Order: sequence, then structure tokens, then C-alpha cells
Amino acid sequence: MRTWRVGTISMGISLVGLGLVLLISQIADMNLTTILLSWWPLLFIILGAEILFYIYFSRKESSL
Repeated sequence: MRTWRVGTISMGISLVGLGLVLLISQIADMNLTTILLSWWPLLFIILGAEILFYIYFSRKESSL
């Protein structure tokens, strides 16, 4: 069985999102980087939620 590394899903989503925002800002000549810079704490919230879900589900599996 594969082990789940905490942070891989949220970091992957973050990198894809960052790439899309930067690509759209270049193509459409829009300034989306200021919007992205104002929403960067959301990355920490997503990563923290992923860690909490991992802890919750790993305890549930070990009790079986």
C-alpha cells in the first residue's frame, strides 16, 4: 500500500493554480498577481486542513 505524504496534494494544487494565474495574467494582459498576493494565506489554510485530515484518518485506520 502506498503511503500518503502530507502536503503533496495541497502543494500540487497550489503550483497548478499559481501557474494558471501567471499564464492568464500574461495572455490577457491582466494584473492578477496582486489578487494572488492578497490570497496567499489560503495556501496555509489548505495545507493545515490536509494535515488535520491526515491525522484524523490515520488514527481511524490504526484503531481497526
